[in-house]
Amino acid sequence: MSALTAHGLGLSGRFGPADFTLPAGRLSMVIGPNGAGKTSLFHALIGHGEAQGEVRLGDHVLGTMTPAVRMQRLSFMPASRDIGWPMRARDVVALGLAPGLDRALVDGALERLDAMELGQRAVNNLSTGERTRILIARALVSQPDVILLDEPLANLDPAWRLRVLALLAAEAERGAVVLLSVHDLMLARQHQGDVLLIDKGQLIAHGPARTTMCDGRLAAVFGVRLTPQGMELAD
Repeated sequence: MSALTAHGLGLSGRFGPADFTLPAGRLSMVIGPNGAGKTSLFHALIGHGEAQGEVRLGDHVLGTMTPAVRMQRLSFMPASRDIGWPMRARDVVALGLAPGLDRALVDGALERLDAMELGQRAVNNLSTGERTRILIARALVSQPDVILLDEPLANLDPAWRLRVLALLAAEAERGAVVLLSVHDLMLARQHQGDVLLIDKGQLIAHGPARTTMCDGRLAAVFGVRLTPQGMELAD
């Protein structure tokens, strides 16, 4: 599989411009304060709204791909868990299945999220955490080359946070580009892959967690510092 490369990436008045590369086979994390531009980064990557710049998957420009090809190559899970219509949860997962792919993949995605029983229920009657698992299944169902997830760990209990991280790590191991936003700075600091630090609509740093999340940057951006016991307010 191929790396995802952004040149001059931006969203008018909200994020960028930024240049970076997300390697295939690696799980990367996005961090930043509330309103920093994390969601805008994702929207720019998928070409939403007034997106600017160019995003390439290998030698192919995402913006020139047909909808069917894009659906098979890239998936996006938004931060919102709101689903107002009474569809079966498995039908929501099937919405992520690219044309021509085997519908048995829907069952496979539900099984990976331990959600076969949930699949028969109306999605608007599920808890927020259960809807999160269904939306993650939708993002994974086509086994895309690029998986973008905005706050996929929100609303999950501790066991499911670990299980979802393991699933996403497995997707990276098969060669996919995986990018997720998180608010847990301790989790991001312990992460073995790359971290993108966003603040005030700008990409402040990108690289290994230990260098990207240095104490000075965390104090300047978040107003906190990390200690062996957890987080504390920076002076």
